[in-house]
Amino acid sequence: MNVNIRYFVAILIISFLFGCTQDSQNTQPNDIDSQNITNITHPSSFDQTIANQAKEWLLSREEVSAVSGFNTDKNLLLAIKVKPFDQFNEQVLEKEFKKELKKQNPDMTVDVSSDQKIYIELDKIEHRMVKQQMNKTDVLKKYKQITKLMDDTA
Repeated sequence: MNVNIRYFVAILIISFLFGCTQDSQNTQPNDIDSQNITNITHPSSFDQTIANQAKEWLLSREEVSAVSGFNTDKNLLLAIKVKPFDQFNEQVLEKEFKKELKKQNPDMTVDVSSDQKIYIELDKIEHRMVKQQMNKTDVLKKYKQITKLMDDTA
């Protein structure tokens, strides 16, 4: 009986030690992802200067760790990732950023989201635009889909 208890304790200690080790790849923040801005330039699509400037401005804010987004002729659509401590104020920051970007671009409809799903979708679109796989109609179609998704999650 004592042998079984010893084996159980030994297995418990070993599993505890393996479970508590930290994987250095998973615990360090991805600085490359948080500092890169995907500047989109595509001759057959919309001019992305406004979106690129908005991304740079958002990344200059200390609360924001990553930004993704694009613009059409009349619409600016951005998604942000905030740093862990600032996630408590995510919606407040989202509204504040939207208000400031609207001031900077008064002739555009501005949408800012902190939703992870929206961020992932906008990131995919950005990469497709960089690879020149999207034309204006595709961009407009995706814009409508994402704004609908934003309204559904709200």
